[in-house]
Amino acid sequence: MRYYAIRHKPTGRFMPETCKGYSYWDPLHLNGAYPPRLFVKRRSAANALTCWLSGNWSRITGTESEGWEYPSYTVVLGTQPEPVLGRNRDDMEVVEMSLGQP
Repeated sequence: MRYYAIRHKPTGRFMPETCKGYSYWDPLHLNGAYPPRLFVKRRSAANALTCWLSGNWSRITGTESEGWEYPSYTVVLGTQPEPVLGRNRDDMEVVEMSLGQP
């Protein structure tokens, strides 16, 4: 079966499958023994790469209330990236992988 992964050309490291958040991946630092993040479609990997190149994504939150007599609560208003210097599309590539039995 064919899969696609995102590779940093200068280091040869793949975007890892982690729990933290993919936009925070730094290919210049060792990321432990995580397997590469795999995508079923090339387009999905390309979209993920575009989001990663945009920067570190985080939620924008606000506070709302139903009125002064009710407690307030936090709502998610959206998400936005914070640009990261040094991220360059020319340093990245989407590569095809094949997984199978040896």
